[in-house]
Amino acid sequence: MPYSARVNHQTRTITLVCWDDITIDDMMEYERRYWGGPEHEGFHHVIDLLFAKLAIDLNEGLMLATHATPSDPNAYRGARSAIVVADEETEILALAYRDARHSMCSPATREIEVFSRLDDAVAWIEDSQVVYASA
Repeated sequence: MPYSARVNHQTRTITLVCWDDITIDDMMEYERRYWGGPEHEGFHHVIDLLFAKLAIDLNEGLMLATHATPSDPNAYRGARSAIVVADEETEILALAYRDARHSMCSPATREIEVFSRLDDAVAWIEDSQVVYASA
C-alpha cells in the first residue's frame, strides 16, 4: 500500500503519510483502521499528501466523507483533521471533502482544514484539545 500510518497515543494523533497513487480503496482502508471504532475515537489526523496523487474522483471523495462521520457526534468535541496537499487538483478535492464533512458533522466535533505546508498543519493540530463527553 502506498501509505504508512503512525499512531501517537500520547498526543492522540494519527499521521498518515501517502505516496504514489492513492485510490478510494486505500482511503477506505485507512478510515476503517484508524478513523472509526472506539480505539481511535476523537484522535486528531494529519493526512500528508505532499508526495501522493489522489486517484479519486469527486463522487468517491464525497462517499469518503459520509463514511468518516462519527457514530456518536456528541462523544467528543475539538478533534481536528489536517490535510496537506501539494497541488491545486488535490486541494480542490480536499476542500470539497472538508465542506461535505462539515455539512454532515459539525466542525465543533471535528474540524477539517487544508494546508500546503506540513509544519502549519501540525501546529494547527497541536493548538486544539479534544474534550470527551462524560460517561
